[in-house]
Amino acid sequence: MLKSPSKPTTLDTWSDAKAIATVTPGGPLLCVLNGAALSSWSAPKTSEGWASVAGQLEFDEPAF
Repeated sequence: MLKSPSKPTTLDTWSDAKAIATVTPGGPLLCVLNGAALSSWSAPKTSEGWASVAGQLEFDEPAF
């Protein structure tokens, strides 16, 4: 259980360059941010599901 979960900020923080804006599941969200449409979705629950999410960039991971 999270003891101090993040809280969503009000929508006006998204247009304030000096503010920190936070969105959480079920919290308020703009429809468009910097020209990109935003919408809610259900995250995959498996590795295969994540691998099939459209729009992912493939790149080589650096060695650690």
